[in-house]
Amino acid sequence: MTPEIKTSLSSLLKPVLVLAALAGCYYVVTEVTSTPREGFWILMGIVVFFWLLINLWEALKENYVDYNLSFSGKKAFGQEEEVIEESFSREDALLLEWSKECLKNGRSLEAGIKIERISPDMRTHPDVLKLRYEIFRHEHRWHAAFDTAVAYSKKRPDDVEGWIGQAICLHEMKLSQRALNTLLHIVDRFPTSEEIPFYISSFTCELGRLEQAKRWLFKALELCKNRQRLIAKAMNEADLEPLLHFLGRKAMIEKLVAGGLTGAERTAMDFSAAHGIPHGGWCPKARAGEDGFISKHYNLTETPSSGYLQRTEWNVRGSDGTVIFSLGEELTGACSKTSEMASRYGKPIIHLRRDQAYGTQAGRLLEFLERHHIQVLNVAGTSASKEPAVGEFVQEVMERAFQMRLKKILETAGVTEEPEKDAA
Repeated sequence: MTPEIKTSLSSLLKPVLVLAALAGCYYVVTEVTSTPREGFWILMGIVVFFWLLINLWEALKENYVDYNLSFSGKKAFGQEEEVIEESFSREDALLLEWSKECLKNGRSLEAGIKIERISPDMRTHPDVLKLRYEIFRHEHRWHAAFDTAVAYSKKRPDDVEGWIGQAICLHEMKLSQRALNTLLHIVDRFPTSEEIPFYISSFTCELGRLEQAKRWLFKALELCKNRQRLIAKAMNEADLEPLLHFLGRKAMIEKLVAGGLTGAERTAMDFSAAHGIPHGGWCPKARAGEDGFISKHYNLTETPSSGYLQRTEWNVRGSDGTVIFSLGEELTGACSKTSEMASRYGKPIIHLRRDQAYGTQAGRLLEFLERHHIQVLNVAGTSASKEPAVGEFVQEVMERAFQMRLKKILETAGVTEEPEKDAA
């Protein structure tokens, strides 16, 4: 259904609803008054009162918008500052402001209906095209949004938003290489824009070029005045997730080893697999585990012995350091043996307990890794049968440590070389 038809139906429906409301009010008034004539005049008084109230509201709203447009030069309804060009008529300017307000409140359909009521000769105005693009983008109508962004760039070629809009639409249409080429062709025209290298990084990451994506992201961070805002945006950008894992795993550890015990150790191996960190280690003969057979998707090697002592010793011996996770303070069983083996081989060890905030324990883990230059980390801990919640503890601490390390990399990022412009 087109916006014009919806507008016509709305115009027809309003009088019907008003008549129905008047009939209902008349019925109620006649029931509580002594004569029908008295009820009629009371009803007319109510109608006139509300009619005056509505007209007063419309007048105040129009004057408010006019004040913002002509006097202060600001957008109506408290939006960011922007002067609307004088070529707009009063009615068109009002429709444009109402459409912006509708879109701001998530009512894109209503925004589209209002913008279609703008004079035909003004629908190609840059401000109208920009708003139409935002409406199409909100509705995920990428082809229409792309055409609108192209038209906007023709009107205002020196506005970077039009070019970025084109690239975003192409990317959403699964044309990432074309989106990348669009930005590479104009990157020199906007040398101070951090948005262009940011989106180039996103598109090159999508295409699997992680080293190039890293250089472009670092370029964006170097240009950005508000680095924390861009870091937060990058860490919440789904297309950059492979790059963030790439940066984090290279900076955190090179490999994680464990013995395959339920609880702490399996959670740590699941974490490493999810973040692209290689994992391995020794497990008992026949992949014997507390719950039966240890799944083969864990990259573990069997020891000659079916006992746990040998795999504990070999994992400690083959790593640069060990972290033990537990909920309680006292180490027992395999955890106690792990501590003894670390002392025997002179390996650094840290015991993390759930007696402090997750962020604090994550900071302790990072400090341990950096102080001892640990590249291969052995993870040990209590089993799920003894401490069912230990897995959640391990996941939270390691995830926070990963994010903290990644954030530190981004905060200190600098560009050592100019990123390659590899348009294809």
